[in-house]
Amino acid sequence: MNEDGGNEQERAMRLGLACTPTAMLAGHDNDVLAKVEVERRLVVEATHNFEKAVAGARAAGFAWEQIAERVPGFTRAYGAQAAKTLFESVSAGGSRLGKRYVSWRCGDCEGLVLDQGPYSANPADSEPGHRERCGRLSRELDAYLAGLGFRDHGGAAFAPAVTDDVSGWTPSVGPTGPEGPALGM
Repeated sequence: MNEDGGNEQERAMRLGLACTPTAMLAGHDNDVLAKVEVERRLVVEATHNFEKAVAGARAAGFAWEQIAERVPGFTRAYGAQAAKTLFESVSAGGSRLGKRYVSWRCGDCEGLVLDQGPYSANPADSEPGHRERCGRLSRELDAYLAGLGFRDHGGAAFAPAVTDDVSGWTPSVGPTGPEGPALGM
């Protein structure tokens, strides 16, 4: 048993480590520099596992804000910036044309998404890599457009959810074509 009440093997398994710290230190009982090296390797391995877990949560459809809420103490420490700080901490290794990203495979379209974080509310801007006609991206865009005041007209197209108070006019829905629904004006 170690000081946190569990055994080392359980700790290693929880952290996704290949072997226990004791096994890594075998033969180096009094070597403090070896302990420093082992602890650093544990941090690197745990960091890699954390980054994979966050990417897996994004692939499963969780928002950056939802993931940040599950990291102990993160929301309390970073407040409204928790999602952005989380993204910045796990995207340090990925960079494309000067932009950070976290990559994950979309479960709907199998596209390799280069998630650019919680900076743009429009998922089409922040999640390049979804394949054409991706169900997940379509649902996220529907929610995004609905939040902007657009409403669905029976699946045909989106139109602004406004009327002219004087005439009662409601914007019409444009025709749909091979590229999908047209936006009505």
